[in-house]
Amino acid sequence: MPTNARKTKQANSVAWKPSTPQCLIMATLCSLSLMVSLDASVLVTSLNAIIVDLQIDTTQGFWIATSYLLANTISMPTAAALSDIFGRRICLLASLAFFSAGSILCCLAENISIMLAGRCLQGVGGGGIIILSLVIFTDIVPLKSRPKWYAMILGAWALGNCTGPTIGGAIAQYTTWRWVFYLVFPFCAIGIVTIILMAETGARNARLASFDSIGCVCFTASITSFLIAVSWGGVQYSWTSATTLGPLVIGLCGLIATVIFEAHVKKSPYLRLRLFRNIRVAAPYVCGLLQGLMLYGQLYYILFYFQSVKGFTA
Repeated sequence: MPTNARKTKQANSVAWKPSTPQCLIMATLCSLSLMVSLDASVLVTSLNAIIVDLQIDTTQGFWIATSYLLANTISMPTAAALSDIFGRRICLLASLAFFSAGSILCCLAENISIMLAGRCLQGVGGGGIIILSLVIFTDIVPLKSRPKWYAMILGAWALGNCTGPTIGGAIAQYTTWRWVFYLVFPFCAIGIVTIILMAETGARNARLASFDSIGCVCFTASITSFLIAVSWGGVQYSWTSATTLGPLVIGLCGLIATVIFEAHVKKSPYLRLRLFRNIRVAAPYVCGLLQGLMLYGQLYYILFYFQSVKGFTA
């Protein structure tokens, strides 16, 4: 065997190991992922207590959870795109600042308006934290080692989803629901300090002028309109009402128009449609969509049903 080939084989057989600074960054990202997933699930068993304390109806209460998930979903692609322009660190720090500001509003909320504003800010920050954590892991970890190290951050996310309802139930039963939001501040403080000190992980391979702002605005507005209609259809308004059908049709038409527009954007499109032409790439996206539908549908509706209808305690 030639010497160069032997060296290549030996190099490939050696498992990649992160340096100490990289370990610190990865541990911080795992803790932030745990925080975001915990914030999404811990509210489930505390929701009934919040509804009673703020003196709101059940429909308004569900928007406390739904507004977070909507903002979370919408902010992810924008945060990822902007990180190529401004850098991973500044975008992650901005996301954490949004999340912290939203948490403060939720802690101080005395009415549903302040609560929803806080949850929307949390959602915007949480979406950025989730997607940028994965992007930074991709910057740090070589391709062949990613499945092993991705398990860390995804495991932290799963841990938050599993333990959140139990923690939220204990908080709602034995103390004030505001502790649900107090929990995130230690994570935020540690994350802010670490992110400020960490080195930039990815190259800034795009300029602000190349950012597809038209695609961003069209997609964000369209998906927001569509998701709002789906969220309140059959719950707050009937499916046949103009209040539901209007945003639904506008959202669908907007999404179709966005896809057509993005197909003609040659440089740095906001939606990279070519990814969906590869079945190996598209299949995980579909599986992730189905997983999210089942996970959060069961997580919110089943637990809330047992508390509100069956009369179970948190």
